[in-house]
Amino acid sequence: MARAELVEARSFGAKLMFFYFLLLCDVITNAYTYYGECAIPGQEDYTSGTENIIVLIFFGIQGGIQVLIICWLFFLVWQTFLFRFGLIGILCREFLSIFLAFPVHLILFGLEKGLRLEIVMNETTVINLWSHPGYEIVYWVRSIFMVFFYVLLIEKTLTLGSPQYYKPHKWLVM
Repeated sequence: MARAELVEARSFGAKLMFFYFLLLCDVITNAYTYYGECAIPGQEDYTSGTENIIVLIFFGIQGGIQVLIICWLFFLVWQTFLFRFGLIGILCREFLSIFLAFPVHLILFGLEKGLRLEIVMNETTVINLWSHPGYEIVYWVRSIFMVFFYVLLIEKTLTLGSPQYYKPHKWLVM
């Protein structure tokens, strides 16, 4: 019988630390785009193109970080016994909450950033953004969901460190 290879703890730990670094970068860029332009006196005016370009660059960086988070989670999962031996149905059942939360997170991300961009480009100041009731609702829904989403990601990636996901014993029981 072929021996199931285990993932080295040091290798998995380094991958996990980089994943958490990506989550931290996502949190930092979110905080910057929400409050960065309001922190500098006189910068709440969006009449110049430079501020618009900076906002677009940060939104692009955030979108790139979202893609990296998805890819890196896949990178963490692909070494498991379930993935390597084609037990995708069981893998999806084990991590169903993540597979359901990711599309919701991406939809809320696109909705919030798109609405923010639309309002900021049409208004003269960033302050007017917060008086828009539609934006406030989307902002709060996304912010609350993000807390749930990050906790879920951290919890599930920590469970990926369990040896049971790399050994066939649990998964091949009849």
